[in-house]
Amino acid sequence: ISGSNFSEFTIDINLTAFGEKNWQQIVAHFFHFLSLVKAEGISAWRYHEKAQILDNAFHFQDEDAPLDRVSQLALNMHYYPDSDLLQGDYMMQEFDKEQIESLLALFTPNRLRVFCIWQNQATDNVASWYHTPYAISATPQRLLTQWQQQLTQPAIKDSADEDQQPRFELPGKNPFVVNITAPSPTSEHTAPPELLINEQGFRLWFQQEHDF
Repeated sequence: ISGSNFSEFTIDINLTAFGEKNWQQIVAHFFHFLSLVKAEGISAWRYHEKAQILDNAFHFQDEDAPLDRVSQLALNMHYYPDSDLLQGDYMMQEFDKEQIESLLALFTPNRLRVFCIWQNQATDNVASWYHTPYAISATPQRLLTQWQQQLTQPAIKDSADEDQQPRFELPGKNPFVVNITAPSPTSEHTAPPELLINEQGFRLWFQQEHDF
């Protein structure tokens, strides 16, 4: 959900039937993981890695239908200068640790809205347009307190009591993210496929593609 002067940060979690019965604990685990992000996840290399992924996505994006491209550019005119209309959605230009920390500080239980979407929910209202049954209720204070404790306790990646705390760890550097935006030159001659790997249960063949 967003508007002219606000935006909502959304996290979607797909649950099993067991997860639906324990959604309150899953929210607690989310805030515990968030404490780990705050402690160890705000790094310049993570920002630059994401920036490189977006830059690669811009240079190697799929071809859009002309109407879709025009509609997107018209929308971008409201947000970017003319020089950035094409690439504005893919640009990350400056790592600002203080700004990231200030935004993460807003991720608190009392600002959280939880949407539980599954069958056999108790409802007391029906949507006007789609006639969808739903219910709205305030989050109990005991849950807000429990989630706040998860957010403020020291972040740990390993726990001796796995029934109480999950084992969380932030991902390391991705060795497959590269800053090569131009393909290597190839010969116009099409050579026969070459067998690169020949192992039991696995064979890898390669032939250069000239049209992509």
